[in-house]
Parts: sequence; C-alpha cells; structure tokens
Amino acid sequence: MQNLDTNQSSRSRNESRQRPLYKAFNLLPEARKQRTVRQDALKFVLRKWKKNEEREIPIISKRLQFWLFLSDWWWLMSAIFLISGLAAINYANPWHKQSEKITDCVKENQCIVLLQSASVDDFFSPDFDTGELTVKFTANGTSDDYLGIRNQGDGEDEIRTKDNNVSYGGKIIGSFEGGKETEPLLVKFNTSATREAAQALVRNIVYQSVSRNPKIGSRQVEFKITDGDGGISKPFTIKIQDKDSILNVPSSQTVKENANLSISGISLLSADNLTLTITLKATNGTLNIKPNVAKGLTAKDISNNQSTQVTLTGTVKQINSTLADSGGLIYRRNKNFSGEDMLTATVSDGEKIVLWPPSNSEDVNSNLDSKSISITVVPTNPPPIITVPSKQFTNQNTDLPISGMTLSDPNNPNLTVTLEVTNGILTVKTDIPNGLTANNIENNKTKKITLKGDTTKINKTLANAAGIIYRGRQNYAGSDNLIITASDGSKTDRETIGITVNDNPVISIAKVPEDVSSVPSGSSNATIVGEPGQKNIRRGPGLEYPTRHIAYPGDRVQVIKSVRNSDNFIWYHIYFPQSGADGWIAGNLLAVDGQTTYPSQPQIQPPSQPPPKASSRGTNATVSGTPGTKNMRSGAGTAYGVVGTVRTGDRLQILGSSYDRGGYQWYKVYHPQSGTTGWIAAQLISSD
Repeated sequence: MQNLDTNQSSRSRNESRQRPLYKAFNLLPEARKQRTVRQDALKFVLRKWKKNEEREIPIISKRLQFWLFLSDWWWLMSAIFLISGLAAINYANPWHKQSEKITDCVKENQCIVLLQSASVDDFFSPDFDTGELTVKFTANGTSDDYLGIRNQGDGEDEIRTKDNNVSYGGKIIGSFEGGKETEPLLVKFNTSATREAAQALVRNIVYQSVSRNPKIGSRQVEFKITDGDGGISKPFTIKIQDKDSILNVPSSQTVKENANLSISGISLLSADNLTLTITLKATNGTLNIKPNVAKGLTAKDISNNQSTQVTLTGTVKQINSTLADSGGLIYRRNKNFSGEDMLTATVSDGEKIVLWPPSNSEDVNSNLDSKSISITVVPTNPPPIITVPSKQFTNQNTDLPISGMTLSDPNNPNLTVTLEVTNGILTVKTDIPNGLTANNIENNKTKKITLKGDTTKINKTLANAAGIIYRGRQNYAGSDNLIITASDGSKTDRETIGITVNDNPVISIAKVPEDVSSVPSGSSNATIVGEPGQKNIRRGPGLEYPTRHIAYPGDRVQVIKSVRNSDNFIWYHIYFPQSGADGWIAGNLLAVDGQTTYPSQPQIQPPSQPPPKASSRGTNATVSGTPGTKNMRSGAGTAYGVVGTVRTGDRLQILGSSYDRGGYQWYKVYHPQSGTTGWIAAQLISSD
C-alpha cells in the first residue's frame, strides 16, 4: 500500500513537472510567429511571465526562451553545414539571399497607428541629426500597454525596424529604445533623418495592449520632437479609447403624424464627472431638449435647440439627468412627413482619439460611439393603397380582361378611382353582384373611366374575371399603359399596369395592282430613295402600323395609290413586281418616274415671306404637338439622319426653310439649349 502511494506521488510530481513543458511546447509555434512580427513585444511578454506569481508561468517562459534559442542555433548549424558541403564539392553556383519576411502589425490587426496623417515641419533645420522623438503616456498608461514603431518594410517611404535601428526607405535614420510598460519610446535621429523621414516615423508610431483583458478606459499619449539644432516642438496629445459601447439607446419608436413623441432611454455609460458631448440628429423631424432639469443641463449647455440637430455638452451625470426626464427629449415630425425617420445619437469628447482594439480601418476622430433609433411616423389619414397585377399581353383587335387589382384604405370607405389608357378603350361591367352599378361609373367605354363608391363594391367589380376589359384601338399594335389613380379626397395613390398589344400574323397572296391608270404603264414606275440603308414597308399608311418587310434605295416598285394619313402626310401603296409583295411607304422615300411629285398630290408653293426674325432672346419659335421628343434631322425630310432631339415646349431659332420630296415644309432651326442645328417638320413648331 505504501509503494502504491509512493508511485502515485512520484507520478503526480512527474506530471506536475511535465505539464509546463507540454504547454511551452504547444506555445512554441505561436511564439516564433510573434517574434517575427514584434520581437521586442515578445521579449517584453516573456519578461513579465518570469515575474508571475503562479508556479507554471515562469517555467513556461524559461522553456520558451531556451527552445527559441535552440531553434535559432539549429538554423545556424544547418546553414554552416550547407555552406561547408557546397564548398567541399566545389559547387560554384552563386548564392541567392532570400528576402526576410516582414509582417506589418497594422495589417495583421495587432496594433493601431496613433497619428496616421500627422505633419512634421521644420523650416530652419536641414535635417533632424542628433534630434529625438519622444512618445510617452501622460495619463492612464498601464504595464500592459506598449508603444512601438510600425514595421512596414524597406520600400520607398516605408519605415522598418531591425534590432534597435529604424530605417526609412531602406536607410537607417536612427535608433530607438523603450516603449514597454510605461517607459517612454525614445528615437534618436542621425544625419539621414530628413524632415520626410521624421514625418513618416511619427505617422507610424503604434499602440498595442499585450493583455487579453486590457484595462477599460482611455489612455493619453504625448508626442514631442526635437530637431538637433535647439528646436523643440510643442507636445501633441492624442487619446486612445477602448471600443466598448458607452451609449445606450431605446428600441424603435412609433408616433402619429400630429403628435409629439417623448423619447426616453438614451443614456451614457461612463464616469459621472466625465465631460462629453452628445449630438442628436433627426432626418425628418425637429428635436426639443428640456433645459434646467434637476441636476441636468442648462440652456447654455444646449446648442441649436428645437432644430433637426441638437448638441448637448456637460458631464455624464448632467446629460443622463436631462435625457431621463419624462419631457427631456421631444421629437416632432416635419410638416407633411409620414413614414420612416431616423434619430442618430453620437458621443464625442472633443479631443482627437483612436480606438482599441484595432479594426480594418482606423481614423483619428473625436467620436466615441454612435447609434441610431428608428422612428415610424404613422399618418392619421393614410393614403389609399392600390395593388396591381403584372404586365398584360393581348393581340390586335382582341378584348383583354384585366383582373387582380385591389384597393384598400383603412380610414375611408368611399374612394374615387380613375382608369386611363392611351391606345385603347376600357369597359367596366355594370351587373356584377354586389359590385358597382352604371350610376357609379362615368365615361364607360372610353379611354378614361371614373369609378366612385364603396371600396368593397369597387373591389368586387375589379376582382371579377370580366370586370375590366381593355381593347386596343382598331389595328393598333404596340405598348400601352393602364394608369390607376385612387383618391380618398385628400390623399392619392397611383399605379401603372403595362400592356403589350401584339400584331396578328397574316397569310396573304400577292395582290393585283389596282388604280394604276394615272401612272405610266410598265411593271414598275417608281424608285425608293433616301439615305443608304433599309426602309420599312408597313401594313398601312402611317408609322403606327407594323413593319411588313423592308426595301432599299434603288429598288423599283409600282405605285398602286396614294393617300394622306391622319397626320396629313402622303403615303404610297406600292407593289414589288419581282417578289409579288405589297405595302405602304412614306411619300418622301419614293420618287415616281417622270415627275417630282405624284399627280394626285397637291402642290405646295414656298412662302413668299422670309422666315420670322429672331427675337432679342435669340429664339422665335416653340416646339408644339403632343408631349414628348421630336427629331431634328440633317436635312429637310425623314430620309435624313437624326442629329438631335427637342421636347414639346422647347424654344428654337428659325434659320431657314425648305420642302421635301412630298411637298412638306421643313424649317432649319437652332436649339440653344443643346447647341444643335438641324431640320424639323413645319407642323411640329409654332413661330412667334
């Protein structure tokens, strides 16, 4: 029994001795990695571990130092062995020095830069030789804090540390010491330390906490530099602040559009006597802070009160007392606003700070924390809501039932609804059970219909499979829109349903030419003209008709007849003898044999009066016609290319006039708004 106890005791002692060795061995890879990143920081940590009161920690520190030494010695012995072996066999291959891997602690998110955009100026000293840079904690520094130099590399404008030397652009500019615990970081410059080098160094001073649980709070760091010629900078101070949130805000808020919203729950989590600034900003409302609350802020501590952005400055206790009052913070929406608003609270201390721990980007600023509160402003009379189906498709000359539309309005049972299209007519069914009657429908079977009545009855009509019928105008093919507008008397909603009207396929045989007695005999009597390129042959006399086939300038055709369309343009019905096809082409794209214009076309003489003179404003005409864009062309006629566009209502200056092959008058105009000169059809402008 005694032997068993002795064995167990011996085994326990062995395990106790071996446990630190196992831990040190497991830490060795990470220690080697950290030594590559920051050798001085690792030494600093190992020295602190040696002083630790726990029995295992000093043992782990000693073993790590010993194994790191052996690791260094092993690589040295390997290098000597390799060199000796190469020399023994007289292998003359040149040596290639591998570049040393440099790890940037900033890029690895292990440290933060304190003054990333600092400037160093010295107008009377050519360099900083024998000068010094001192960086030290002036408030709240701890034994876990570390000040050091960023290790960027040897590239141009880069800072590099090796051993105790610091270099700029690959050239040593001085040596450094300290920076551990609360010991100041001191850099002594040499003759290579130019102003640019000193500035780059100041911009790459870093802070790191070597503790996994650093002391919460701020640290104050002071920078001071001398130029070696007697010049000493004024101390520059920056604050390091932990990233733990110091601001509490409530959850999202809701208020009716005609009411005030009292917001409570905004508070600061910091020492009561700490002086801070909190900025409250609303996007679509005004904020009112109550002054002179007991133990709170006075009116002079509140800037821009009763505005969209209010600033409070005082101690944490004063700010919290004011914001905790039942009427301490009042929000009221802007006039006519309803919907989602945002109240943003931002805390700052008025000093330049950086935040710890590091993140992907660090900017020097004075903001400690910022949070937002969502505010929903509910309208007292919300507008109607229209729900519509997706895009609709139909064929030429075919009825299209449109269902899937619904209306809602929580406050108003009665609505006025308009349904409007451009290229067709709408029909509303009047005998749907519990739906609208003819008395509730105005202008039925037209382009624009008005429905009035109870929302339930309107929805019954709209939901019926044949409640709303759309039909495009005769032979129309193209796009249209059904525009639905609902009004409760004060607010409206508007939605649009796209409609595509497809042209019907046609099977036909070649038509025998008709009414050709007035044109010369023969298989063809006209030529297609215009600029090079294809010309559309359409199914009817107008651009609204779909293209049937194409032809090219120089093609010979036979004229069947000519007509004026609804826009008063001449179109020719033509026949292609070679293919047996027929169709319609604009008059300005056709030249009839033996005549300038077709005999049935009236002759239009140019005006004897000159075009209107330009006014003092440089314009003397206005683009007229249906709303939209009009083309300006390079010549008098649609055969010419488009050089620009104008819109209805634009002002123009008339420069001259001419006529196309169809006898239509065109004006040469200047468009001041775009600086374009071109031709536009006379019927599209009105002269002063």
